[in-house]
Amino acid sequence: MTISLLLDGLLIGLLTATLVYAVVLNRRLAGLRKERESFEKMLTGFGAAMGRAEDSIHRLKSVADISSKDLQQQTGLARSLCDDLAFLADRGETAADRLDHAIRAGGDLRKVAKIPTKAAVPTAGPAAGQGTPKSIAESELIEALQSARQAAR
Repeated sequence: MTISLLLDGLLIGLLTATLVYAVVLNRRLAGLRKERESFEKMLTGFGAAMGRAEDSIHRLKSVADISSKDLQQQTGLARSLCDDLAFLADRGETAADRLDHAIRAGGDLRKVAKIPTKAAVPTAGPAAGQGTPKSIAESELIEALQSARQAAR
């Protein structure tokens, strides 16, 4: 009888340990279920944040494309203006050299600078305010700028 009593005692001890372990496991599973709900909420929030980030990236790309096009247009305009300015500077240097030579030679400055007499300058009439050149030098300058722009294209 002692053996059966000893075996029964051992079985009772093991069952008690199993019962305690089952209670602890049940509590941990209940905590895990609660954490699962908060984890699902966090994943839902993460998904929404990812969607907003993708939308922001698309908007940023479109703004960058528009800005890039505007910048290219401004750069083209700046290049054109730079070419015009370089041309004007070159023409100014040429005119200054001609004037310098004329002054040193003691010649007539009107011939060197191609300054027209009063007869060549248009009078104030119906066409004067409509963009007509006032002098030969101005008309030459306008023609040179137009040809330089056409050459740049």
